[in-house]
Amino acid sequence: MKCSHSLTDSDSPWHTPSICLPKRAMLVPAMAEVGLAELDGQGCLVAVNGNFARLLGRDPAELVGTALAELMLDDDAGTAWAKQQLLLVGSGEGPLYARFHQGEQGECLLRLDWMLRQPPADAGLLLAASPLAGPMPTLINRELAAKVIEHTQEGVVVTDGRGHIQSVNPAFEITTGYSLEEVVGYKPSILKSGCQGADFYQQMFAELAKKGFWQGEIWNRRKNGEIYPEWLSISAIRDDAGRVEHYVGIFTDIGTQHQVQERLRYLAYYDGLTRLPNRALFFDRLQLELAKASRDGGQVAVLFMGLDRFSHINESLGHGVGDRILQQAALRIQAGLREGDSLCRMGGDEFSLLLVPIRDAGQVSAVAEKLRRLFTEPFHQADLELYLSLSIGISLYPDDGVEPDTLVKHASTALDRAKELGRDNYQFYTRQLNQHVSERLVLEQALRQAVEQEAFSLAYQPQVDVNLGRVIGAEALLRWHHPTLGWVRPDLFIPLAEELGLINPIGDWVLRQACCQMARWLAQGWNLRRIAVNLSPMQLRQRNVLQRVHDVLGTCGLAPEHLELELTEGAIMGNVDEASACLSRLSESGIQLAIDDFGTGYSSLAHLKRFAIDKLKIDRSFVSGVPHNANDGTIVATIISMARSLKLSVIAEGVETGKQLAHLQAHGCYEMQGYLFGKPMSAAEIEALFDRPLL
Repeated sequence: MKCSHSLTDSDSPWHTPSICLPKRAMLVPAMAEVGLAELDGQGCLVAVNGNFARLLGRDPAELVGTALAELMLDDDAGTAWAKQQLLLVGSGEGPLYARFHQGEQGECLLRLDWMLRQPPADAGLLLAASPLAGPMPTLINRELAAKVIEHTQEGVVVTDGRGHIQSVNPAFEITTGYSLEEVVGYKPSILKSGCQGADFYQQMFAELAKKGFWQGEIWNRRKNGEIYPEWLSISAIRDDAGRVEHYVGIFTDIGTQHQVQERLRYLAYYDGLTRLPNRALFFDRLQLELAKASRDGGQVAVLFMGLDRFSHINESLGHGVGDRILQQAALRIQAGLREGDSLCRMGGDEFSLLLVPIRDAGQVSAVAEKLRRLFTEPFHQADLELYLSLSIGISLYPDDGVEPDTLVKHASTALDRAKELGRDNYQFYTRQLNQHVSERLVLEQALRQAVEQEAFSLAYQPQVDVNLGRVIGAEALLRWHHPTLGWVRPDLFIPLAEELGLINPIGDWVLRQACCQMARWLAQGWNLRRIAVNLSPMQLRQRNVLQRVHDVLGTCGLAPEHLELELTEGAIMGNVDEASACLSRLSESGIQLAIDDFGTGYSSLAHLKRFAIDKLKIDRSFVSGVPHNANDGTIVATIISMARSLKLSVIAEGVETGKQLAHLQAHGCYEMQGYLFGKPMSAAEIEALFDRPLL
C-alpha cells in the first residue's frame, strides 16, 4: 500500500532530485556503507539511500511512500514474525531478520537495526539494513522459543553452570509462589521439601553428570509451606568445548494426579459403602499371612459371614435402607474383633474375616459365637426395628487348604451349610461338605427342570372335625419324585426353591392344582368345607398376590370361602404393616386365613390382633408332648384359650394317638389332622375317607 504523505522538493540531502522529503524528515547520508531508510510511525518509507534501494533492486523513488512490510516475502515464518514486529515501530525491539523481494525475480535476506530506539513524537525512525547470506539466523528461533516458554503451562527454571537461578517463567512463579526477583541468584534447593533424603539427590546429580539429563518425581515446597509432588526434567546445556553453561529444569505439578491415583487405589482395594477392605485386599492380606504361617508353622482361620434374609430388606424397604443396614452391620462386626484381625466386605451382604494367630478351633468358635451374638439386638432405621441374624462358615489353614482361593471357597461352602441348618449359627468346613455341595448342584439343576416341566404332585392330608367324626377338608402338600433322585424331601427342595427364586411359580402351580381339585370334589357332591394351601413369604410379598389368587379361583370355579391360605408367623412378622394390609384384602374377599406352626415364631398378642386371620394351627412339636409333658400341655391349652378369646378357630396338627386327641378335645380343640386320621395321600385315596366316619 502507499502511505499518504505529501512530499516536497526542497532541502534534499540525498542528491537525488526525484526524491522529496518532508521538512521533518531526518537526513540520510547518501554514501553510507549500509542501506539506510527512514520510516514514519506507520512503518512507511519516508526516505531511503542508494544502498538500501540497491539491496532491494528497486528505484529509490519507487520505494518512498511504500510500507516496508509490503516489500517482504509472504512465505517465510521468520518474515511473518518480522512483519508483526514492524507493527510496533519505535518499541525498541530488534534486530529483525526478514526476506525481501529483490527486483522482479530475486530475493534477499536483510538484517534491520533500529538506529533510534526512542524517537520524539514528531520524528521518524531510522532503519539500517545489511545483507546476510545463508539461512535465517537462529535468533528468530530463539525469540520464538522464548515466547513459547513464556506461555507454556509447565514451570521452567534456567540456572548457570554452577546451579544458580538466572531465569524462570510465569508458570514457575504461579506453581511455587516465588517471583523471579525472589529466587534469582539462589539455587533450586530453595524449593527443597525434605521429603527425599541425601541418597536421592546424590543419585540425581550422578545421573545428570553422566547422561546430561535426569527426570523423575520429586516433592518440593511452595512459598506458603505447602508440599507438593512434581514431575521434573533437568537438562545440561553445554558449549562447543563441552562445558556446562546452563541447566534447564522443566516441571509439572502432579498433585491432582496423585489425588486421582490415591482415589483409584482406594477404590481398587476398599469398599465404597462400608469403607472396609474389599475382596482384592483381603486376598493380598491372606496370601501374606499364609506365607508367614507356612514359615512359622502357625494356623490361620477364614470366616465367611452372611446376613440372614438380608434380601428381604432390599425387596421390601428398598436398597437405601439395605445400604444403611450394611454399614451398621460392618460397624457391629468390627466392634467384636481383636487387634490384628482383618475384616473385609466380599460383596452384597457377605463379609470375610481373617483371624491370626490362632491356637485351635476352640478359639475360633469363641470368636464366631461372639460375632453371632452381636446380632441379637435389632437394627434401627427410622421408626423400624429390624432383626437380622448372622451365619458363619469357617475354614482353617492348613487342615482345609493351603491356598487363599481354596480356603475362601471352603469357608463359603461352610456358610451355605450354616444357612441350610437354619441360619443364625456357624459351621466348620469338613471334607464331607464337598460331597454335599456336589449333591446340591445336582439338586439345583433337577429342581429347575422340574419347575419348567411342572414335574410335581400333590398329596392331601385329611382335616377332621372330631365332634362330627368325619373329614371336613384337606391340606394340600407338595411332593416331588425325580427319576434318578427318587422322592425328594420337601424340607430339602422347598428352601432351595426359595433361595433360587423358584418358589413363586411352584406356589402358583400348587394353588391352581389344589383349588381345581377342591372344585371337582364339590362338584361331585362331597360335603367339604375347605382346601388348605401353604402360602410362602415370597408369594405374600408379591404386589399382585390378591389378583393372582382370584385369577386361580376364577379359573378353577371355586368360591373364595372354600380356600384357606396358611402362612407362617415369620412371613407376616417381617413387615407388619405391609402384611396386615395384604391379609385384610385377602380376608375381605372371603378367603380364610390361618397361621401355620403357631407358637414356634415370635408373634405377640398385640401384633396378632392386627391381622385379619381366622385360625391358629398348633404346631406338631407341642402336640407330640401331650399329655405327658406338662409344659407342652400348658402351651397347647394357652393357645386354645387365646384363640377362643380372639374369636379364632384352632386346629392341631401332628395328632397321632388317642391320648393326644382326648387332651386336645378336653381343652376345646375339635379340628385336627395327623397320622391318627390319615397320612398325606393321593386325591383318589383320600376320597375313600369322605363317606365314612373316622372315629
